[in-house]
Amino acid sequence: MRIDTHTHIFHPKTAQRLFTEYDKIFNRSPAGDGSLDMLETHLHADGFTHAVILNAALSPWQVESVNSFTIMLKEAEPWLIPFGAVHPADPDWEKHLEQLRANGIKGIKLHPEFQNEHIDDPRFLPILEAMGSDFVCTIHMGRCHLFRGCCATPAQLARLARDFPSVRFVAAHMGGHNVWEEALDVLHGKNVYLDTAFSLPYMPKNIVQRMFKEYPRENILFGSDWPFCRAGDTVKELRAIAGLSEQELWDLVSNANALFNMT
Repeated sequence: MRIDTHTHIFHPKTAQRLFTEYDKIFNRSPAGDGSLDMLETHLHADGFTHAVILNAALSPWQVESVNSFTIMLKEAEPWLIPFGAVHPADPDWEKHLEQLRANGIKGIKLHPEFQNEHIDDPRFLPILEAMGSDFVCTIHMGRCHLFRGCCATPAQLARLARDFPSVRFVAAHMGGHNVWEEALDVLHGKNVYLDTAFSLPYMPKNIVQRMFKEYPRENILFGSDWPFCRAGDTVKELRAIAGLSEQELWDLVSNANALFNMT
């Protein structure tokens, strides 16, 4: 299996709004249109077999609809690994988490900036406790130009990883946009993975080299952040910027197989 662990699909209206903001900030067009059909076309053309779809609930009242969509995707598209959503202000989070568990959903996406909550907010703690080892928890990390401030730092995640050792955390964007050195310093738990999504071209080269030398290689996951970047472009970045050989590259891609119990 070759899994891209960081992708999204969007409703056309949502995509148009996000892409307009993206173009203003990064002065570049996205790689795709945010549709499921184009994701499948790009993914398979780039040599991948499966994609994790990261779905986040931006408000408590979105959780039920987001998770219904997640479950529908899992049933309809076997090549997808769709993640569900939780929100710390959702009074029914226990029911919604159990619904995801009962339907075989493998992961949860947290987007603290969109959810306007810090990841160590006390309301997240019982949710993480209830997740245990049943879910992979991917978190948008760091200081991105699209958002004000930073609601998820490596230091915060390090404390959560220590306090919830059974939860498998994925620190998106190589541990966090613009906090990569902090990530190297503090994220060393066996239950903390990094993904390569939308990060390598923006990282200082010496930090990239340190990441791939010092961080456990088996805990680095391939992620593209489609539709903003294609998997094929991220493959090229891993060769050119991280200096990975062909064998090292596909070994890194295979790390997700064990995480998701896929062969």
